[in-house]
Amino acid sequence: MKRKGVLCFIIRDGKVLLAQFDYGDQGLIWNGLSGFVEQDEELVDTVVRETKEEIGIDLDPSSLTHKGTRVVSDELDLELFTATKWTGTPGAKEESIKDIRWYEIDKLPFHAMFPGNEEWIPALLK
Repeated sequence: MKRKGVLCFIIRDGKVLLAQFDYGDQGLIWNGLSGFVEQDEELVDTVVRETKEEIGIDLDPSSLTHKGTRVVSDELDLELFTATKWTGTPGAKEESIKDIRWYEIDKLPFHAMFPGNEEWIPALLK
C-alpha cells in the first residue's frame, strides 16, 4: 500500500530552514521537515504536527502553500509545502535531528542533500 507523506520548507527573508537528519546507513542529510500522514489526518494538520514534533514551533496554517506532489517511489508520495509564519523558536526536538540551520535559497547544500534535490527544490522555493 502506498504511503503519503508531507515535506515542508520554512521560508523567511530569502532563507530556508533545513534540518540535518541522521538517516542511519544513508548518513547525515539536510532536508525540510517531513513525516507521514496518519489515518484520517488532513495534510495541513500533518505539516503542523510534524513541524511541532521535529523543531518545536507552531506553524500558522494560513501561511502554508501546497506546492504539489512528488512521487518518491512506488511506496511513497510526498505532498510538498512551504510555510512563512510561525510562533516559537526552532530547535531540534528529535534525536535524529543533529542540526538546524538557515540557508540562503540560492545557496542550498545540495552536496549534502538527497541526490536529485537540486533538480526540483529551487523551483519549489520560488
